[in-house]
Order: sequence, then C-alpha cells, then structure tokens
Amino acid sequence: MSSALKVIRTERVKKACTKCDCIVEAPAPSRPIERGIAGPGLLAHVLTGKYCEHLPLYRQSEIVCLGKKNYVFFGSDHGGERGALLYGLIGTCRLNGIDPEAYLRHILSVLPEWPSNRVGELLPWNVVLTNK
Repeated sequence: MSSALKVIRTERVKKACTKCDCIVEAPAPSRPIERGIAGPGLLAHVLTGKYCEHLPLYRQSEIVCLGKKNYVFFGSDHGGERGALLYGLIGTCRLNGIDPEAYLRHILSVLPEWPSNRVGELLPWNVVLTNK
C-alpha cells in the first residue's frame, strides 16, 4: 500500500483599496485548533508521527517531554548544536528505514580513514549496511 503526503500552502493576498487608500488583507483561514498557534512545522511533525510512524498523540508528547529533560544536559550552545545534528542524523536514519545504532556503529568504524571530500557518501540514504 502506497501513501503520499502533500503540503497545502495558504497565502493571504494583500491588496490596496481604491476607495479608502488602505491595505486590505483576506481573512485568515480557520485553524485546526481554535485560538491555537500551531504552525505548519508542528502540525507536520504531529501528522507525520501519527500517520507515517504510527505513534499516537500521547506517545508523541512523552517523547517531547523526555527530550526536554535530555536537552538540559548538552551544557552549552555548542553542545546543543552538536546534539541537534545527532538527532537529525538519527531521524534521517529512521525515515530511511535504517537502524540508527547500526548506522552510527558503521560510520564511527569507517570515518577515521574516510577521505574528507567523500563524506556525502556516508549519509544514511547512501549507506548500505550488511548484517554481520
């Protein structure tokens, strides 16, 4: 069974009123959560978690709460940036159907001798892991 996601973007056009010399903007579309401020990024994250990763909403909120506790231990902005890179790499592994632990083990074993101009070949969608 194949599935696809599509993005619907709503643009609110601003026009100049010829009668009163003011700018008129189209009304905002209704929001999924009344008076909520959930942006497209949050909605995409929740919907992807629900329909692609099959995570119920309570499980997604547990992951976020656990993350809040873990984010404190990065210790600095520099550590936070490195953590964000690592989380992004792990998420990319999962989206490509790769076991993150096996991927990181493989990368850490080949990286010391790997040429710096070929690092792109080590990205999750380019690596083929063999079962040992």
